[in-house]
Amino acid sequence: MLWSALVMALVVGVVAGRAATLLRYDLWYDELYSVFTALGDLGQLWQASVADRVHPPLFYIVLWGWLKVVEPTPTLLRLLPLVGFVLALGATWWAAGRIGLTSRGRAVATLAVALNPIAFDAGADLRGYALLAALVAVMIGAMHPLRSDPEPGQPQRHLALLIAAAIGATWTHYFAWPTVVAVAVVLVLNHRRRDAALLLGITALAFAPWLAALLGAEGEQTAAQIGWGNTLGLHDALLLPGTLLAGRTPLIAMAIAAVIGWTLLVTALKRTPSRELALLVAAPPAAVVVASLTLGLAIWEPRYLIGAVPPLALLLAMWSDSISPLPRIAAVALLGLSAWGAV
Repeated sequence: MLWSALVMALVVGVVAGRAATLLRYDLWYDELYSVFTALGDLGQLWQASVADRVHPPLFYIVLWGWLKVVEPTPTLLRLLPLVGFVLALGATWWAAGRIGLTSRGRAVATLAVALNPIAFDAGADLRGYALLAALVAVMIGAMHPLRSDPEPGQPQRHLALLIAAAIGATWTHYFAWPTVVAVAVVLVLNHRRRDAALLLGITALAFAPWLAALLGAEGEQTAAQIGWGNTLGLHDALLLPGTLLAGRTPLIAMAIAAVIGWTLLVTALKRTPSRELALLVAAPPAAVVVASLTLGLAIWEPRYLIGAVPPLALLLAMWSDSISPLPRIAAVALLGLSAWGAV
């Protein structure tokens, strides 16, 4: 319990550090566009988000509601992603308990998300990525009871929560879809085909109005809007776990994180619960690779991979719960590299 309390104290310290640095950078173009979009009424918001094409409109709607309560000052605007960051930490702590981690494991998982450079950056980014991380963590927590025979009356509740989180995630960012599909695959592998079909069907049906709006726009322009990032290279693929865990640290740090990260993912394939989390980790970057190779979209941006952060943090926590000292040492090393990346 003492170690858990110490780790959670570190989490509080990280949140305080994120709060103290919210105004380190001025609002940039995309964030200003978000504010512009959210200042109108809901009809104007829908039209502006369709014109933007880069994000489905849920975060714009959340920001619209936020601006009904607070003044659009830089501090109060940045406070919204910080709230999303805290929600992501809380959802990860909850999901870690749902999958059976010890109190220490839950604390480590929460700290791993708090220190993750992608999530830490999202805690100040006025574009909804922190909200996406929170919803992915809720999906994981809601998915786990469906994998086994739940108590009477629980399946509908957990499935409803899973579908609601999936709808929210897909309306927040396109790159929630790989995670939704991966969750459906996990359900199928656990003989929950009906639940998987309901998850995909209802989520797709809820997404249909936005898809219809996109199809009504010019397809080439939509692709140009979405694929404005960097082109995926071989070194990016090799260093992928380093990017997820250590961010834009010097190459040697990313390489060390990548080696330990690949070891973590390979080790996870040996057991069913961790194997399923590894699938959720792999889904977002795999979607980037497929889209880059088949559609030629330049979409290699670390923040697009934030859906992989909560399951990766849970895998890291499983490692820290190991009896063997080596995985624990590796987990501590990865947390240190993540802290470096966040700084």
